[in-house]
Amino acid sequence: MSNESFETATLADLYARQGHYDRARAIYERLTRECPEDHALAARFQAMLALALGSERDSAGATRDRRLATLQRLLTRVRNRRRS
Repeated sequence: MSNESFETATLADLYARQGHYDRARAIYERLTRECPEDHALAARFQAMLALALGSERDSAGATRDRRLATLQRLLTRVRNRRRS
C-alpha cells in the first residue's frame, strides 16, 4: 500500500493547520490532478493557499518588526553614549 492512499484532503488540511504548507500543497496538487472536476476540493486548495500566504506575510511582518525594534534599541544606545 502506497503512502498516497493515506494522503487525503483531510490530511492536507491538518498539515496546513499545523503550518506544514509544503506538505499540504503537495497533497492538494496530487488530488486536484486526479480529480479536476472536484470543485469543492479545488476550493479547499485555494483556501489553504490563502492561509499559507497570510502566514508568510505575518511572519515577514513579525521579522520586520523585530529587526526594527533591534535597530531602535541600538540607535538609543548610540545616542546615550554620545551624550555621555
